[in-house]
Amino acid sequence: MTSEVIPETSCLGVAIDHRIRRLFQPVASVPSSAPRGGHVSRIGIQGLTLKKQKDEIQVTRQLAGPNTTGGIAIALQQPSDYHPFGDGVNAVVDSSPTLSALGDLFAVVSCGTLDIISDISVIDLLPYTTEGDMEEMDAKMLRNGFQTSTEVFSDKKPDVLLCAGKIWLKKLEMFQDDFDAQKQCKGDAWQLESIGIGKIFDKYAHAKIHDENKSNVRIRRVNGFHPSHAIRYNPHQSCLIQLLLLIVSETCGILRGDWKEEEWMRYLRVKCSELPKESGLYFLSDYADHYGLIIDKIREEISDIAGSNSETYNGLLESALSEQLNNASLVLQVMGSQDGIPSKILKQAARYTISLTTASWKGNGWLRSRDIKQLILNGIEVISLSVQDVQNLTLDPRVTSKAFFDAAEAIELFLWDQPQFKKDTAANYSHTEPDDIADRIETSLKLDD
Repeated sequence: MTSEVIPETSCLGVAIDHRIRRLFQPVASVPSSAPRGGHVSRIGIQGLTLKKQKDEIQVTRQLAGPNTTGGIAIALQQPSDYHPFGDGVNAVVDSSPTLSALGDLFAVVSCGTLDIISDISVIDLLPYTTEGDMEEMDAKMLRNGFQTSTEVFSDKKPDVLLCAGKIWLKKLEMFQDDFDAQKQCKGDAWQLESIGIGKIFDKYAHAKIHDENKSNVRIRRVNGFHPSHAIRYNPHQSCLIQLLLLIVSETCGILRGDWKEEEWMRYLRVKCSELPKESGLYFLSDYADHYGLIIDKIREEISDIAGSNSETYNGLLESALSEQLNNASLVLQVMGSQDGIPSKILKQAARYTISLTTASWKGNGWLRSRDIKQLILNGIEVISLSVQDVQNLTLDPRVTSKAFFDAAEAIELFLWDQPQFKKDTAANYSHTEPDDIADRIETSLKLDD
């Protein structure tokens, strides 16, 4: 990390793990002198062939840009039924949880140097084809769609491709359990799909696809996952957002040529891979009950920290207290986004919150530094005080969510400043000046990956 750039401490509602935050660096845009590709034109022609509206074609072309080859591309799945194409590309990005999340992720990880619209090519595996459209298409039409997207990616020739989507053809009656038919329909496009949350391509880091002339095109891949898994299906699991940040950091790091895998990253990937595909939380009462479970975990973590004599940095890091505070914040964010929360639910949440009183731990041994004790107890006190009416047990979920977030952020900032972390950073990462970064990236863009 350069001395001139201070990385953001939060993204998508969570306090960022200080180890991931260390990876954030500026990314140079693809030089304007880079060769032009035919990907934007090709995806536009596909829209005309499918007789799509002018506004949809225009936005799809803009998202597939810039016109240059190289740089970063993202393979998503398919468009939503509800994109406001008539309002322009910015409105489409802002109204899409997936696109806006990707925009935030790349902006934070690149320290504000990458824009999802102007710097990154976002291309669907099935352009112009919603889930509903798939039901009305035959195998030939689907195969043509996959072939077009493959040719769009081969025209783009990205230096790095983030594979963040997968089309589940087995949902369609014509395919069901016929894996060979599914693979035949997708052609080379299956190489551009995500292989699952927390997995990596490892030995097979490059996709080898064919352009329209049957020539081989080799593309460096990073395995990701669709942001909806974190935002929609498991909105209370902060580790999924941390993994998204790590994956985007890997994508940017590979482009810069400075990516380095570390052991703690594997632990995060495995942890996320073991999560259920859906949370099972559907109602406010479900979230309130889950909030109580998180409070229990926070209480256990603090008790363990208070009674432990482990080394300051490693001990606090291994406690996962910051993660649980983030999780509590996310659950309350979900609850706070709902209208007309029943008073019964608010009372339940308030009761759980005030159970986190500093008195519970003031008398413990606190064998570690006084700074850690003060850090944690200050955060807990602010959380307890966020209950506006202790007598009648009520709270504003958004206010209490912010208190949990602030406590998590304070821990990550504390860990960031610890000598052990600074020592590890100095040993593993060189401090490259911004001009050197830009020069090195511009050179790497001219090389054959």
